[in-house]
Amino acid sequence: MTMMIAILFALALLGFQQLVMFFKGSQYLSWLLAIIMQSLVVYIFALAHQLRIGIWLTFVSGLILAIIFLWLE
Repeated sequence: MTMMIAILFALALLGFQQLVMFFKGSQYLSWLLAIIMQSLVVYIFALAHQLRIGIWLTFVSGLILAIIFLWLE
C-alpha cells in the first residue's frame, strides 16, 4: 500500500513538473518549482484551516495534470 501511495505521489509531482515545462520553465529547475508550487498550495490551505482539502486538491490536480500531459505526448 505504501509503495502505491509513493508511486501516485510521484505521478502527481510529475504532473506539476510537466506544467512548469509547458510554460517554458527551466528543465533543471522544473522539479524544484513543482515541489515549491505544491508546498505553497498546501500552505495556503493550512492557513485557512483546510489542510486535508489542500492536500487532496494538490494530489488530485497533480494526477490530472500528469494524465493530461502524458495523453498529449
